[in-house]
Amino acid sequence: FTRNSMYKLLSLNIRGLNRSRKRRQVFCWLHQQQSDIIFLQETYSSPESIKRWETEWGGKIVSTHGSSHSRGVMILFKPRLDVDFGKITLAETIIDGTKMVLVNIYAPNDATQQVAFLRDVSKECLIPYANDNLVLGDDFNCTLSTLDKKGGRPIDSKTKAPPNELQLLIKTHNLLDSWRFKNPDLPGFTWANPSMKIQCRFDYLFISKQLKHNVKVCKILPKIYSDHSAVALFMSFNESELPRGPGFWKFNNSLLSDSNCVELLSFKIPMFAKKVWTNQRQRVVLGND
Repeated sequence: FTRNSMYKLLSLNIRGLNRSRKRRQVFCWLHQQQSDIIFLQETYSSPESIKRWETEWGGKIVSTHGSSHSRGVMILFKPRLDVDFGKITLAETIIDGTKMVLVNIYAPNDATQQVAFLRDVSKECLIPYANDNLVLGDDFNCTLSTLDKKGGRPIDSKTKAPPNELQLLIKTHNLLDSWRFKNPDLPGFTWANPSMKIQCRFDYLFISKQLKHNVKVCKILPKIYSDHSAVALFMSFNESELPRGPGFWKFNNSLLSDSNCVELLSFKIPMFAKKVWTNQRQRVVLGND
């Protein structure tokens, strides 16, 4: 991202885009929101439909397909947004010279499947990007705390497993819940059943913690064409607004599975240790003089 820009990110479970009238209405609404990057879940897209949808949208779309009546996720980019793509599986991008890894997630409803799914996301998708700027737009189909749910069955030992696994994923990858960061005491429900007796916050925009100073506003928007509300995140990249501090380094654990890297480190570490020890010993001798 450029250092003097404000970017808006939006995440929404749209519950299907196959009907052309609904798709036109949704695309029109999204353009009105003036969002730069949009995460949509439950799109019901297919390889055959995505090219047509991309033409209708007018900008780049990165997608993973489900069936014509379930699943599917898409990341939409505002038309004319300057984006260079690397790996398309989760949109590894360069935007205005800065690498951003955009991940769009729709988790299963079943609690047992959710736990296995979250472990796969953590291990297979996120670990390789431990040192990068991550943005996750997602419908995880589970709440993080009692503040995120009203009504319905209370959280028990069975329903507690997915939130615990999600909390572990957040901690492992040093992520920040943008809504809770800006609204620590507000429920912020994004889904409700028809009677409104059960309300939950299922939808999130997680970002790497090193981006927290860029977060300006996080909003939950009124429902449109779906039973889920959209989550909108505004991020500023004005260099003058960012506080200065010590740098943060985090070791990428996935390198330990690279035999060439392990062999190189095994060879280099004794050399580094010897050099450091020699320097320290010289300082001690000079100090005694």
